[in-house]
Amino acid sequence: MILRNYTEQDLNSLLSLWWDSWHSSASFDHPYPLEVWKSRWENLLLTHQVAVLETQETIIGFAAVNPQTKELSQIFVSPGRKGEGHGKTLFEWARSICGDSMMLKTLVDNSEARAFYRSRGMREVGYSVNDFNGKEEIVYSFNKAGENPEEL
Repeated sequence: MILRNYTEQDLNSLLSLWWDSWHSSASFDHPYPLEVWKSRWENLLLTHQVAVLETQETIIGFAAVNPQTKELSQIFVSPGRKGEGHGKTLFEWARSICGDSMMLKTLVDNSEARAFYRSRGMREVGYSVNDFNGKEEIVYSFNKAGENPEEL
């Protein structure tokens, strides 16, 4: 398994993994076609650092972090490779950039992701509406010193 920086040659494989993984965890079909996701990805690359996780030259996961805002905006693992620790590897890469200031958002109905983030020490701190699919999402961050997660 190799964790490395994203390159332009990764685009098609990454988009396919993103699409498949997103749809494997969502309870609805996304309102935009894959071509729109490609445009979104190109915009994301302007502000994000991206790591890909590969094995035998096949991308099995990726994460994208905006280092200025400390947001982990994308983290996906191939549906057939979930439960193997790859999400943890990508999450720790993101945390190495953002530290305890890292925040992220996930759809309210994505119980798998929500359990994963809680297991990594993140807590729900708010709600918002996803600007790409219009669905309600939960905002997560690490507890700051002295905060009680039950009070958030």
